[in-house]
Amino acid sequence: MTVDAAELALVRKTFENALANRRGAIGGLLDELGWKELQAAEPAVAVGELFEAQGRLGVSTDALDHVVALALSAPMPEGTAVVHPELAGWDRPPAQPAAGSTVRFEGYVLAGPERATQLLIPAPRPDGDVEAIPADLAGTEVRPIAGIDPELRLVAVRGEARRPGAAANGPGVGWNHVASAARRALAHELCALGQAMVDTAAAHVRDRHQFGRPIAAFQTVRHRLTEVSVALASARGALDAAWATGDPTIADAAKALAGRAAQLAALHCLQVTGAIGFTEEYGLAARIRRVMAVDGLYGSADHLRSRLGAQLLEAGAVPRVYSLP
Repeated sequence: MTVDAAELALVRKTFENALANRRGAIGGLLDELGWKELQAAEPAVAVGELFEAQGRLGVSTDALDHVVALALSAPMPEGTAVVHPELAGWDRPPAQPAAGSTVRFEGYVLAGPERATQLLIPAPRPDGDVEAIPADLAGTEVRPIAGIDPELRLVAVRGEARRPGAAANGPGVGWNHVASAARRALAHELCALGQAMVDTAAAHVRDRHQFGRPIAAFQTVRHRLTEVSVALASARGALDAAWATGDPTIADAAKALAGRAAQLAALHCLQVTGAIGFTEEYGLAARIRRVMAVDGLYGSADHLRSRLGAQLLEAGAVPRVYSLP
């Protein structure tokens, strides 16, 4: 299946219309839109356009749960929430072995706990892969996190679950496969957040005048916004390569570049918009808060950049894994 420009525009508009003013669980909505079928045929389009729309609109949903569940080949019944790794444990599953067939888990649930009665926990298996383990939300320690972005409705959860053994909830897969799927999705959201900030700032500098001419005419302003645009283009190029190769290292690089681009957008766009950028009504501050929260999930730009640097130093060479036709 190949998606042409007209079909892509239709998918984009459909996701934007569906996500507008939505929050919380969207599994039923994704089923209505045929998202899983699109994901099976064109995963880059299905995941990319969903998370780009989420970033542009600034909505908070459980879309990441569905990406992780698909990577785990695990079903997502209604009322289920995936546990994602805590920030300090960004590079390992949120569950670790405890006594016997029990695992101890600690991580985050997105979009609030009220939408779920059951948890789905990525947990390591003896063979080194991970599998999805179900657990009841009842009996789990739940701690809402207001943080810098309360609209994300991030919730810390901690507890124990029993491994289902032969009746495991889905086959085992490598953790790198699961983490890479999450990082690609989050990189799309970060790119969309960054682009939305650039669009807002560009409109402001075109309309605002100083010394008889638009602010956009000043070289410093143009350089700042151009730097952000170049950083976003670099992140999107890495995302294209990550989808084309499926290489976890390229997925790490894509999320690192997307996080850096979004942070750069926050810095420069706030600078060129001035005092109005700090107001809640303008919308820029809300996007900056969302960037700071999303960047930390599954490894911040700083975390991933440090690991990539260490890998390159150890290898002593830069791998060439993708080339444009």
